[in-house]
Amino acid sequence: RAASGNAMRTRALDAVKSFGDAIFIAWSVAIQAAGVAFTLGFVLNLCGYGYRLSLDPPGVEIETLVEMRKSNAERRFLRDEFQSLFPPR
Repeated sequence: RAASGNAMRTRALDAVKSFGDAIFIAWSVAIQAAGVAFTLGFVLNLCGYGYRLSLDPPGVEIETLVEMRKSNAERRFLRDEFQSLFPPR
């Protein structure tokens, strides 16, 4: 009976270790992917480009920083100032 208890305990510890290893590997991959993404974004910025993640349709938009600033200003205008010019009744 003691041998089967030790075997169960060993299997349980192995399962916990495997789970911990899987979490560690997933975390490592996520951190490395984030590092690559930030590095690429920084290089794009140094070259005068920027990126925007879009959900509809899903993807990455890469434009010059000048164009991105223009589209951001236009979006802010349409969201804020335009509504103040024509308030809803």
